[in-house]
Amino acid sequence: MLSFILLVLARLAVTTTDISTFSDNACKNSYRGFSGPNGYPNGTCSRLDRNGSFSSFQVVGLDTGCSVTIYEKDTTSDICSGFPIVAELATCYNTTYVYYSIDLCTTPGTSFSVSSTSSATTSSGAATTTASSVSTSSQKTNTGAIAGGIVGGVVAVAAILLGVFFYMRGKKRNNPPELGDRPTTAGDEKRVHEMHGDNTQELPAGYGAGGEILELSAVDGGRDRGNGHNTGTKADNLHQPPVELPAHEHSVDIAQAPYENIWTSLQQSERKTLQIYIQKWANENILRGEGKDVRLEYLDLVYPNKSDALAYLQGSGPMPPKFASFNLVFNEDDHSRTHQKFSIGPLPLSPDVTTIQPMDWDATSSTGGKTVRVNEEKTVSVNNLMETFLPTMKDILEDLVGPAASSGPTRFLKQEASAVWYGFNDGSDPGNWDAGYLLPQGLYLKIDTINTTSTNQATQLLAIVYNGRVYDSVSALRSAWSALDFEKSGIAKNGEWTSMDREGTPFPGDEMPGPQNIAASQRFAIDQKNMYVEWMGFSFYMGVSQQLSLALFNINFDDERIIYELQMQEAIALYASNDPLRSNTFYLDSTALQNTGFGGGLNKLVPGWDCPETALYLDTPFNNGSICIFERDAGFPLARHRGSPKYVTVVKNNILVVRTISTMGNYDYMFDYQFFYDGTIEVTVRASGYIEGANAGGNDEHGFKIHDALSGAMHDHVINFKLDLDINGTANTIQRVTIQPITEAFTGSSEITNTMNIHRTFLETENETKINWPANAATMYSIINKDSKNAYGEYRGFRIAPGIGPPTHLIATDSTVANGTVNFAKEHFYVTKRKDTEPRSASTLNERGVREQHVDFDKFFDGETVVQEDLVVWFNLGMHHVPGTGDLPTTLFQSAQSSLVISPLNYFDTSPTKRVLQAVTVKIDTINSTTSRTSVNYTGADLGSCMYDMGARTDLERYFQKWDL
Repeated sequence: MLSFILLVLARLAVTTTDISTFSDNACKNSYRGFSGPNGYPNGTCSRLDRNGSFSSFQVVGLDTGCSVTIYEKDTTSDICSGFPIVAELATCYNTTYVYYSIDLCTTPGTSFSVSSTSSATTSSGAATTTASSVSTSSQKTNTGAIAGGIVGGVVAVAAILLGVFFYMRGKKRNNPPELGDRPTTAGDEKRVHEMHGDNTQELPAGYGAGGEILELSAVDGGRDRGNGHNTGTKADNLHQPPVELPAHEHSVDIAQAPYENIWTSLQQSERKTLQIYIQKWANENILRGEGKDVRLEYLDLVYPNKSDALAYLQGSGPMPPKFASFNLVFNEDDHSRTHQKFSIGPLPLSPDVTTIQPMDWDATSSTGGKTVRVNEEKTVSVNNLMETFLPTMKDILEDLVGPAASSGPTRFLKQEASAVWYGFNDGSDPGNWDAGYLLPQGLYLKIDTINTTSTNQATQLLAIVYNGRVYDSVSALRSAWSALDFEKSGIAKNGEWTSMDREGTPFPGDEMPGPQNIAASQRFAIDQKNMYVEWMGFSFYMGVSQQLSLALFNINFDDERIIYELQMQEAIALYASNDPLRSNTFYLDSTALQNTGFGGGLNKLVPGWDCPETALYLDTPFNNGSICIFERDAGFPLARHRGSPKYVTVVKNNILVVRTISTMGNYDYMFDYQFFYDGTIEVTVRASGYIEGANAGGNDEHGFKIHDALSGAMHDHVINFKLDLDINGTANTIQRVTIQPITEAFTGSSEITNTMNIHRTFLETENETKINWPANAATMYSIINKDSKNAYGEYRGFRIAPGIGPPTHLIATDSTVANGTVNFAKEHFYVTKRKDTEPRSASTLNERGVREQHVDFDKFFDGETVVQEDLVVWFNLGMHHVPGTGDLPTTLFQSAQSSLVISPLNYFDTSPTKRVLQAVTVKIDTINSTTSRTSVNYTGADLGSCMYDMGARTDLERYFQKWDL
């Protein structure tokens, strides 16, 4: 044992990477330094301030192969996965960066190394410094070897001390401290973000028996009020390994996927390796302004071309190569911000084979996979606002918006080309951050930014808006405020009404448990490795992306593909109001929370509440237990009839549900994919959460007044989906069947009758395929195959039709605020000829403030034929939301839901429901003229039995772990 400790100490003498911290912000006044820990290959996520607070830092030494990755205070699900850069030697960094990890170090005794070249910046001086620092690193290693010999002289004493230390540490591990006992200096380095293969030596002794492996959870938090930056996420939400929640025993059959899943997600370990590799490449190859960083966002799998995928599925081609895409964000100069999309592959990562290339083949813009937003640096800091403008009107603010709102930082800001708007909210309860959505105050300041840079802050106040009136100066407002007839719009005050805590008189009987959905056993089968599911003739694959969450691929019924791809594309929220902030509020939700997306926003589902307790819960790379699969009773029969002679037949209506919930700031979106016995699929989206209100002053025409000073600001939700139907192959056509009134004489009669008939047509080109649902549901649309008919000569197809909730598209189809980003939301649905170069109707690079959108959906329509072509339906769900008092404190799923039904139309010769065993027939059998009896036929179905303890509860006390608290 002693020899082992001696060996460890000797290795530590030569295998450290050094970081120095400074008390000033220019890396001049040395504070203290620290070393390691090195990662082989991936290092431990540690806090930079673990040895005390500081103002700046730099990497002063690197061991062989090592690179130091530094991270901003993450708003992602992984505290060391978002906003990373690879730190350069002897380069000064400020406290924007909170965490670090030392990665890709070469294990002593091996020859593998990753060389570091100078960063490709516009500053030649930075490259020179880096080269010099590499030389210094080499000298440091030799010096370390000499130091190792010196250390050997005192190793005996060290061994004794280490022995005592490990003995005491072992005792402490068996009795882990409570959170209140957590160390304040070194404790944060215990946040291990990932375990990679055999690198168990990198896992520190954490809290819990044996040290738990802590992974990353999706972020729950707020988003900004219009400027595109996250303002309220919880950076320290950590994601635990799967918790076995005590529940009732139920088995799931194991399916065997016929093919390996080619749409599967990038797993956590793969994502981490790619992030480090990409960030290092970006630092060395992306040209940017001196001192400017480059940030990695949205790392996702690139789905293979459909032609390659079908060849693989049909056994006529190899497995398609695997590629991923990502965005880099950087500043090419001081007055713009660039977003550029790249691809990396083939994967898995191999330096000799894998390459990184600009990705522009999916763009419709003339700039390819790059968008540039100008005037990015023209932002007035909150500190400048508080110090320059607010002291002169403190008394007014306290009267009109309240002390809590005027004493702290502003919540709202809206950037314009030459100005920025600031607003206020009640911040009296920082513990209930979400309540701020309901507490906007009615005063707004417009600040000039024409001459503003990050170092030269503007000081000119252009206007003040209050209660629907505009004042050009503080003195003008003060004069009006001092008058006896000055009208106040009221102060939004926090209280119990903003909380989700239960209050009021309970409903009679509500203390008793309600009905539950219980599965004695699961009737679906799953291949979890390949995310492949089978149920009642259906089979499909699943994939999860960071941007868009769950997707379904290769949906078959009775081994015949009916859908190739089904996935949400984008969700938008467009607001209207009479105030300068809410009137300019618009979200593309996949990017509203920076570098999160719907996948990053996936929730760990709550068993028994979000989904039945007996559901199957699946993990994703972004959160454990974030997909649930279960069967439910529809609550009404699939079919029934009471006939003559005396009988009644009733068929059970069981539905398979695949569900996810993503929290995107103030809203929780629930996505259900439901499968029915007859081959129908229903796609449903629901929304709950806190509305974004407006101050009631001057907003009567934009919403109802729903509290003392709160208007329920009206807004549109539109969620776009991609549906790639394949009806007996990829050659398909759009059939339109119109039900129309006519006046005619039917055959055999000369009498004229007012009646109706159907009129069948086929849409010919993309000039006809921007479609709204007709009034009175008088037209049916279906995707059919003109080369495939059923036994009765009708074209086989699948019909699409609205389900629950009224069909929705944007009211303001030419919205100034949306600026061309929402062309997919102007009609109810669209059909285009499928192209591999048009994989998505939107893009993470789409945003306001750019001259040309990365993906402009209107450019998908170029007049091509849609007769017997591979077609894609792009359909919209959503609602026009004019909140009422029932939306407080939160909107309800039941009132904010929308669905589309995809159902067979003449696809089968007879309904598949004839095969359903879950049916009963009760009839009277006549024995003779005087005798009869009642018989019951359960059609051979196993009725089953289930003893279920209604008092048993899932151990939800373990839903959140210590790191979440």
